[in-house]
Amino acid sequence: MQEGKGNIDTAAEAIIESAQNMQNIVNDVLDFSKPVRLELKEEDMRNVIEQASEACRAKAEDRGITLSVDIPGVSVLSEVDSFNMQRALINLINNAIEASGKGQDVKIALAAKKKIYSSGSRTMGQVWTVKPSKTSSFHFTQRRSAAQASEW
Repeated sequence: MQEGKGNIDTAAEAIIESAQNMQNIVNDVLDFSKPVRLELKEEDMRNVIEQASEACRAKAEDRGITLSVDIPGVSVLSEVDSFNMQRALINLINNAIEASGKGQDVKIALAAKKKIYSSGSRTMGQVWTVKPSKTSSFHFTQRRSAAQASEW
């Protein structure tokens, strides 16, 4: 850094933050490269979704993004490894938040289904669907305002 150009403290903070981000990426890659032993048990997916969304709420609020959750009023039971499912959901939700701009919405919806089906839409945003069982599906959407949608 040249004398009189920039702030050393700011530059040091940026370097430390960048190093921490890189360490997180390396740890994530290492975690996903290991075989995972799933501990399946019957769980109410509403709880898993709520916990995952709450873990991401502060990040969404810091970025000016509305994070909403739409879950049914009745239990949605599914045989899952709740720890790994929640971890995957947090990753997906964080990715949706990072791909969104200020003022946009990220919506997580859980719907009880009698059979598996695929769906998707790109009218005002993007839709991701995750299907962990025959009885439930998750939909993650990123919505853009009408003005932003016209830019697509």
